Amino acid sequence: MDIENKLQKSIDLYLNNFGIFFLTISIGTIISIISMGILAGPLIGGAMVLTLNLIRNKPATFREIFSHFDKFLPTTLISLPSLFFLLIIQKVPIIGVFLGIAFSPFILVIMAFAIVLIIEKNYPPLPALKEALTFIKTDPVIIWIYALIALILSAIGAVAFGIGALLTVPFSVICMTVAYQDYLGQRIS
Repeated sequence: MDIENKLQKSIDLYLNNFGIFFLTISIGTIISIISMGILAGPLIGGAMVLTLNLIRNKPATFREIFSHFDKFLPTTLISLPSLFFLLIIQKVPIIGVFLGIAFSPFILVIMAFAIVLIIEKNYPPLPALKEALTFIKTDPVIIWIYALIALILSAIGAVAFGIGALLTVPFSVICMTVAYQDYLGQRIS
């Protein structure tokens, strides 16, 4: 995985399609927060499919983010445990922050890949998780660094501006989708 290439592609994609990303992913993020993560699975999947459409030069509309609630149960079986695990490990006294830094990049990749596989390729949850883990095994250190950079850049908005997270959170979704598209071209038929 070429980190620099993927990050540049993600930045270019975001800047060239800022309006649709900002609107859809911001609304999806707000709804996910209000629903306490319950609706995160299909909304993340919708955001990733929207991003895939843009990468593949297909039509991409705002409605895409809300078009995958037929996959509510399988995507929620991935998203809620992932989010819950991240909350729990960060609450561990003394080392929680370090555990969060260590595990968050992998959890982000696993969750994102599994959700988009469920939606795009109609995978059941366990095979989707298995395929996500297969991706991580291709180059775990580089993938961890790539996901960590995406998380750090996304977190800058939350730390620096609070509400600015709505400007930076879409970047993580785009980064995961760019990595997925690259992997898809190499592995999944």
